[in-house]
Amino acid sequence: MVMIRVLVVLIFSLPPVVAFSQTWIDFDDVVIIDDTVFNKKTGEYYSGLITDHYDDETLKLKVRCSNGLRTGKFETFYSDGTKHIVANFENGKLNGTSYSYSMENAWNQGDPHHCYLKQNFKEGILHGPYESYYSNGNIWQQGTYVAGEETGEHKIFRNNGNLFAFGFVSNGLAMYEWIIFDEDKEIECKVYFNNEGKARSSEGNCDRVFIGSTDIDDVIRWSLELN
Repeated sequence: MVMIRVLVVLIFSLPPVVAFSQTWIDFDDVVIIDDTVFNKKTGEYYSGLITDHYDDETLKLKVRCSNGLRTGKFETFYSDGTKHIVANFENGKLNGTSYSYSMENAWNQGDPHHCYLKQNFKEGILHGPYESYYSNGNIWQQGTYVAGEETGEHKIFRNNGNLFAFGFVSNGLAMYEWIIFDEDKEIECKVYFNNEGKARSSEGNCDRVFIGSTDIDDVIRWSLELN
């Protein structure tokens, strides 16, 4: 989904990261080339802690490196000091579960069920289950990534927790039959998608469905319009 891809870009484009020694350095003093972190002044692999700060010196980012590779916990913060992203690096690549928090729910930073996005990485690539959340903490979407592409079951919920839509995704595209439910949890509509991820036919109360153009992003948007 678009939102997830934006967050992936954010994680990789944020300033460098670093260390296990007692060394500390500002991110302006390092350079990253092919996932390897170098000390800009010496040209050597960097080992130590890297931080970044807002203009008022509030911490903006921190991460560690060992022999030029980002290793361990990676954290970014909002300007009020609450957490924005919490992730983990192994040998210079994102691995394991990453949590992204909205400013509105940043005070819940100790509870992974009150973030707005939880996703998994394997060697720097999205791989494994993910969940996104409404501001009230209820699940909005659930799905699974395989080697960087969303594949398998995809569920979309209303902000009251009821299931809104269910279907299958292949390489990020809606496939086969998708079922959309009304407020009473009854089937409202069925949409059938072609191999290009576009609606090819529908059944039921599907006034919003446009054959040949409706795709998974439209279904996701409909869920937000209901809330």
